Amino acid sequence: MCLIAVTCFALTAMLGWERDGFGQTGASSGSAAASHAGDKAGKNGAAVESVTSGSGDSMPLGAAAPTGQKWHVVADDRFDRDDSIHSALWNGGTGGGMPVGFCGTEATSCGYTGRDCQSYFGTYPEPPYAAIDRGLGLAIQAMHAPPGDTKYRDNQMADIQSYGKITIHAGSFVEWEAKMPTDRNGEGDGWHVDLWCSTLSRHRCDDSAEVDVAEKVLSKANSAKANYVVHDQPVGVQTVIEKSYSAPGGEDLSAGFHTYGLLWSKDKLGKEGSFQAYIDGKPIADHAAPINDPSWESGAYCYAGWMQQELEVFGGGAKLSSTTSSKDPLIIKRFTVWQAY
Repeated sequence: MCLIAVTCFALTAMLGWERDGFGQTGASSGSAAASHAGDKAGKNGAAVESVTSGSGDSMPLGAAAPTGQKWHVVADDRFDRDDSIHSALWNGGTGGGMPVGFCGTEATSCGYTGRDCQSYFGTYPEPPYAAIDRGLGLAIQAMHAPPGDTKYRDNQMADIQSYGKITIHAGSFVEWEAKMPTDRNGEGDGWHVDLWCSTLSRHRCDDSAEVDVAEKVLSKANSAKANYVVHDQPVGVQTVIEKSYSAPGGEDLSAGFHTYGLLWSKDKLGKEGSFQAYIDGKPIADHAAPINDPSWESGAYCYAGWMQQELEVFGGGAKLSSTTSSKDPLIIKRFTVWQAY
């Protein structure tokens, strides 16, 4: 998220959403399981290869496993089959869920365990919330302050992330199946959304590494666009790659679900390997991005979904306006992690 003020500089910094029936916090149910990606065995010592019926046969779109290895599912949350958010897999919710110490600040709300947040996963239909609409998926909806107010604490983000619960390493492939918020009549103007991952040891915004697979500030003009950015910075801000892209066919990214992928290769392009991102199985960039920051070595955590009002406009986005709606969520149908071995 380092393109602007959140996610990278996150702490420095739906059109008529009429569905109801959002699940509230409760015991894990539905279909999900996880281990630390990169560990071949789960907690019981058995390989975690199939976490839902048939998922052991699933394959990531776009990338074959390294020679002599196979892809194995190590985490798979089918949000559209869930009844509630699985707290065993995810942290966050109302007001955001940045890990303790993120960017050198105290946790905003919910911390990384959620224990400091009475309403852990939101209060649908009032934003902000992260909630399940069974049959559709995970809905992420932030709450904005009045236009012109870009103070961080006045703009309550919403997200869930896997810090301490699902850890990815080199040799992983991560996939999100997601539908972006709409912006046909200005209702999405100023919403900042992202599907992204960051290093476990992140404590500063100006000296940390992250990979943004689908980041954007919405406007009517860029509904078919998202941004892929890799920030790899042992010292200062170093942007390895920054690319705007569309889905094959160039359709509005809010018109349906698209599959966003991230391949973390264990190769020699960088000291910690390299990244390549995908949209519907197609590589976003014409080359892999080398990563060298030693903080990647301990692994990374990912955000299933993240949303906040823009604190800085970039990439053809628009400022928050009087038409911006607080009923225009980012929807995630599925989050899956494979590990090659």
